[in-house]
Amino acid sequence: MNAKFKPIVVCVGVMVVSFLSVVAYAGSGHDYGKKRIDNLAKELELTPKQQKQFKKQQEIGHKQGKKNWQLLKEKKGELKEELEKINSDERKIKKIIKEYKELKAKLINQRVDSGLKMKKILTAEQFDKFHQKVNVGKKERMHRRKEKMHEGRMDNLIKELDLTPRQQEKLEKHHEANRQKKEKMHEERMDNMIGELKLTSQQQEQLGKYREANHERHRKYRGLLQDKRKELETELAKYDSDEGKIKRIAAQLTDLWGEAIEQRTNSVLEIKKVLTPEQFKQFRQKKNTFRHKKTGKRGYPGEYRK
Repeated sequence: MNAKFKPIVVCVGVMVVSFLSVVAYAGSGHDYGKKRIDNLAKELELTPKQQKQFKKQQEIGHKQGKKNWQLLKEKKGELKEELEKINSDERKIKKIIKEYKELKAKLINQRVDSGLKMKKILTAEQFDKFHQKVNVGKKERMHRRKEKMHEGRMDNLIKELDLTPRQQEKLEKHHEANRQKKEKMHEERMDNMIGELKLTSQQQEQLGKYREANHERHRKYRGLLQDKRKELETELAKYDSDEGKIKRIAAQLTDLWGEAIEQRTNSVLEIKKVLTPEQFKQFRQKKNTFRHKKTGKRGYPGEYRK
């Protein structure tokens, strides 16, 4: 990799290309069809009264979740569209972010309300079974493509294969080598994209200064969000949990999401101030082309997934 462009590649790649890769959370566990709800009700051995309450709650949750997730998707697309404009309106961006945070809060509160209501319908034993079948499985699906889950799956694989310490070490090294290879390939693609913009030495220096600051902020919010989500899910999984504590954690999680989206948005705006309008236009076109190819390889159509 061209050392001259390496700090710029990392900085712009994290701030812009990965900008809208915000971890989806809260509410997505309501993706049940009627048949699945019926099967789950049978597995939990619910009484007729419980079945009626359970099905009603699940159907309401599914309807609300579907509506709010669609609105959130549209809002993310609206934010992306405004940020990609050469002369974006910062007042409009702030308005979109405010609406985005409100939608995120609705999803988190919906997750909390659903969990609390389910405890009032089910017995402690039924709730524990419900949590294991639904929430634990949902969490695994949500994080399947994240590095943390890859590490978890690697640990499970090692246990299942009953590997010797030496075999474990080899397998972990192989996994780490593949991860680094993918990161290097991504950086090289970004390197080529940025190199074609013909940045001045001053622009290179300005973008380079954002690198460490942005990485530190990114790591900070990623860690805080992961910890707070885990804290909320842990408390919700308790049958005798403290409702007041749950709502406080949910409020803290909502605030963190707001701070994270504002930080990412500001990072993109900083980049736009460094690049000329023509450079930003070229970068935007190259970025979208890159994303089209990337999603196409995964089996998705060529258009960008908002």
